Amino acid sequence: MSEDTVYTPTQTCGPLFGFAMLPKGITEVPVPEGKRPLHLSIDIFDGEGNHLDYGAWVELWDATQACRVRTLAGKISTTMIWPEPRRLGDGTVLAPQINVILVTRGLAQPLATKIFMPGTPELAADPIWNSVPEERRHLMLARPRDDGFHFVWKLQGEDENPIFDLYQDNDHD
Repeated sequence: MSEDTVYTPTQTCGPLFGFAMLPKGITEVPVPEGKRPLHLSIDIFDGEGNHLDYGAWVELWDATQACRVRTLAGKISTTMIWPEPRRLGDGTVLAPQINVILVTRGLAQPLATKIFMPGTPELAADPIWNSVPEERRHLMLARPRDDGFHFVWKLQGEDENPIFDLYQDNDHD
């Protein structure tokens, strides 16, 4: 497989064309001078513990940026701007976080989770973080590595990451 090969996602509806889903320039966010870069890699595992197969793509975004990356053998890697805390209209402060959406074959709807940045003081009061049972919150944290940060997304089974309903008010499983 060449890295230049463009795969058409194998969806149950379509047609979906890889070149249209991932146009040039959408796979990374330019980091302006003075902004902190976030180098993020993600491993995505299915319910049997295998890396997700080809034909999937992941969208990542926060209040100021968005990118879309195709999975290669269940892995992605991208660069974004380090997410900032965000103040809502009612004064609530959200901790730095990245929204993550997965679209892949066999799913009628995309799956959504959140990646929170470790060591941020806003975590303690973040309403989304606090809506997840305490024993599962660690499943939403990026882990520091020498080359940036890493996140593991397990779609089912033991240590399944919290999944948020895109069509409700941030309910989770």
